[in-house]
Amino acid sequence: MKVTKMISRKMAGGILLGFLAVAGIVTGSQGSVTVYAAEELQGSGTAEDPYVITGSEDLWKFAEIVKASSDRNECAKVADGVTEIDTTVRGEKKDLTWNPIGDSSGSYKGVFDGNGAEITIHADRSINNNAGLFGILGSGGEIRNVTTAGSSKGWDSVGGICGQACSDAKIVNCNNKADITAQGGQAGGLAGYASSAQIESDTSISNTGAVTGTANVGGLVGQASGGMKVIVHEGILNSGAITAKSSGYVGGLIGYADLASIQADADIINTGKISSMGSNTSMGAGGLIGYGIDISIISRNGMLQNKGEVTAAITSVGGIGGHMTSSDNSNCQIQAAKGVINTGRITGKNSVGGVVGEYAYSAPMTSMDGFILNRGAVEGNGDNVGGVIGRMGSNSDGSKYGNMGDVTNTGKYTGGVIGSWDSNTSLENSFNIGNVVVTGEDAADVGGIAGRFTGVNIKNCYHTTEYPLIGNGEAEKDEITGKISNCYCMEKNTLPWDGEITKTTKAFTDGEVAYLLDGSGDSRRAELIWGQKIGTDQTPVLGGMTVYQDGSIYSNADGHHYGVPQYTWSESDMSCTARRICEGCENEESETVTASYTEEKAGCETNGKKEYKAEFKNPSFEVQTKTIMTDSLGHDVTDAVWSKDEKAHWKDCKNGCGKKLEQAEHTFQTIIDRQATESTEGSSHEECSVCGYQKAAVVIPVTGKEETTNEQPSNTNTLTVGQVVVNKADGSFYTIKKNAGKVHEVEYKAPKNKKQTKIAVPDSIKINGATYKVTSIAKSAFKNNKKLKTVTIGKNVSKIGENVFSGCKKLKTITIKSTKLKAKTLSKSTFKGITKATTVKVPKKKLSAYKKLFKSRGLSSKVKVKAY
Repeated sequence: MKVTKMISRKMAGGILLGFLAVAGIVTGSQGSVTVYAAEELQGSGTAEDPYVITGSEDLWKFAEIVKASSDRNECAKVADGVTEIDTTVRGEKKDLTWNPIGDSSGSYKGVFDGNGAEITIHADRSINNNAGLFGILGSGGEIRNVTTAGSSKGWDSVGGICGQACSDAKIVNCNNKADITAQGGQAGGLAGYASSAQIESDTSISNTGAVTGTANVGGLVGQASGGMKVIVHEGILNSGAITAKSSGYVGGLIGYADLASIQADADIINTGKISSMGSNTSMGAGGLIGYGIDISIISRNGMLQNKGEVTAAITSVGGIGGHMTSSDNSNCQIQAAKGVINTGRITGKNSVGGVVGEYAYSAPMTSMDGFILNRGAVEGNGDNVGGVIGRMGSNSDGSKYGNMGDVTNTGKYTGGVIGSWDSNTSLENSFNIGNVVVTGEDAADVGGIAGRFTGVNIKNCYHTTEYPLIGNGEAEKDEITGKISNCYCMEKNTLPWDGEITKTTKAFTDGEVAYLLDGSGDSRRAELIWGQKIGTDQTPVLGGMTVYQDGSIYSNADGHHYGVPQYTWSESDMSCTARRICEGCENEESETVTASYTEEKAGCETNGKKEYKAEFKNPSFEVQTKTIMTDSLGHDVTDAVWSKDEKAHWKDCKNGCGKKLEQAEHTFQTIIDRQATESTEGSSHEECSVCGYQKAAVVIPVTGKEETTNEQPSNTNTLTVGQVVVNKADGSFYTIKKNAGKVHEVEYKAPKNKKQTKIAVPDSIKINGATYKVTSIAKSAFKNNKKLKTVTIGKNVSKIGENVFSGCKKLKTITIKSTKLKAKTLSKSTFKGITKATTVKVPKKKLSAYKKLFKSRGLSSKVKVKAY
């Protein structure tokens, strides 16, 4: 029976309940089926018209449709625009456990297209097998464009995408973020078990979830067989922690593989921690492959690389592969265009290597443009421990192996590159610059390149350890004789083998050894393998910069071997001379060129800069530059006249930078142009005491018969607060402050002119017959009166404004009769400009108080304050 539709919400509730009662479908504990009244799924479930999944409810319905189907080949696609589906929520129900689609009663054979969505599951089949978004993906089944998240648990065959993928099933463009746990074995980020299946991607694939099982645990697939293939057009990445809890067969990509292949155009990388908690009888832990039989892993245009720590107490542990072996399949290979590299720390018991723990392929590891290189620390606790390979049992030669990490072991057969070489083949063009350290009673057979070597020969290799090239004992000396050629060690190696040439540290650093590794004289090969950037590289480098020989001199240049050029600028900086001298024959090359320059002139506030550039015709001389900085000019207002407008005045910088300097608002004082008389009007104007800006003149009315007034009206009550009047008695200007009832007060505003040498601020003045107390002195009242020598301040003054005495350079005496001054009636700049040449006299009873008061308001302690 094939179910293609769900019950419509449009059906009457009674009909639905009746149907459920007759059918015997119930809701309850695990194993029962929950039926939801809902709209039909869009689509018919065929490949041409798949069901449309719009959310969690639809996905649950689809799972129920497939479960009820006899063929289990229904197809579905997540709707466009749906990016996330959380199956732990269905309607009002939460924390739901997902039932995988397809199981042992019938595998899924349809096509499910996630359309790029991330689907969160909580699959928990702890006592059952085949857990994942799908349980078993069978013949013709295909899952594409899905990323799984959440968690998936089961006994065996547990994955994020599916528990099992077999019989030509496909997983396409899928990734996993879910944490995977198998109580038994076969746990993988995409599939727990894959046989004769294919994993492929138009872009890249990745696993970021933690994967845990007892054995056969991998970031992509736990166990692969039957020619399973992984084909990716970009790269492959595992960053999740991969753990085998009680055995081996654990890898960043595949835990256990028997006849499989992995191929990517770009890098294949593991960055996750790989762990095995198994005993020493277990085997196979690797950054990419744990245990591989007849498996190829190829990066066509990138690298094979492990960056994660690989930690185990078992046999066959390596950065790329733990145990790699082949039966009669000669096509198996480990190959990468740009290098096979390990940088992670590798820890194991027996057969431990930075790249591979045990290697027994018929074909060698190769890299077209790179090398087989280990940079991580390698630690063993048994036999066969090497910087690159722990135990070599391959029937192929090894070449371009390099180790830069420290190698430590407590057992036998420890080497900087190979722990034990047990095949009838050769090793060449390899090196070790890592430390080799052995401890313990069982430690034996230690070599700078190989701990034990029974192959054909070793040639064109070097190491920097204190040990001999290979660690074979004295009893095997005859077997080794003649097998070592053109290999080099440092002076600290006191027991070199026949054919192992001792060289000084200088010979390693100055390029001599790099040159000799490719042969010399007629035996020097045409296609060089070794090189070294002299002065930078401390030892020879595979594929390094070419080294040339001229007598006893080695350099990176053919012919003369010049030292570092020296450059000298002329005194004017307009020319530069380059010189270099050949270290062999002292031939000198020199060239002098005229420098070009660009200039940024200094501004008033910015530094200037002149940049010189000398370019030489000789390509061996580098372009030289020199920068000369000049200080900023600073603004210049020397002899500058004031610029002004109706609000302010300023001085323009003479350098033309446009900066307005010393800008301030006008300080006006009233100037009497003509005094008014009883019969003739007068005139006055306000003029800035700083820049001379003048406001329009104003008329001073005739005085009339009242001699005590000038411009004031005849009636006191007609004067308004703020009105400026002129006191005829002293010609000074006053501002009306209070004029109500019997209270009349004015503020001393300004003297009649700035030529006065003496000014007395009276106690009061008379206006139109009324007496006005002088209670304050306006700000800037005497400012810039350069002839003023004495000032007397009346007894009614209780407030003195800002900058009253500023600019009064000849001021000698200030007599203050008032006893009413307080801190709040004095400005902090009231006494600004008063120097020690001025004496301030105050009432005797206020002497002590005024000294403290004036000092707090800015009067210099150098100014004398005394009683009169």
